[in-house]
Amino acid sequence: MATPLPIPSKISRDSSKIVKFRVISANFGDSYTQEAPNGLNPKIDTWGIKWVGLTRTERLTVESVLDYVGSWGLLSWTPCYETTIKYFKLDVSSGYTTKHIAGNNVFHISCKLVEHFDVNP
Repeated sequence: MATPLPIPSKISRDSSKIVKFRVISANFGDSYTQEAPNGLNPKIDTWGIKWVGLTRTERLTVESVLDYVGSWGLLSWTPCYETTIKYFKLDVSSGYTTKHIAGNNVFHISCKLVEHFDVNP
């Protein structure tokens, strides 16, 4: 079961998407190579997102959800300027970052989400 991404209204529209393609290749030894898409979903989106202007309570909500799903659970989210719900996992190598904006009692949280394809989200 996927957990909805918390407080999507506070996600910056400046979020960025990186698209990568999975390819399978065969080398035949005579310098001839064939390549093809790898699997049913060879195109994978990775989003760098940032929640901006969070209050202390909102910060705790976002951190609680990210801690709950970690890098093993699924998050559901309709990315910026898209119309379809997609499923993501928190990037294992980067986790998430919380930043306190000095003097304002405001917080920003950023993370990378890697698209995940699951039969039973």
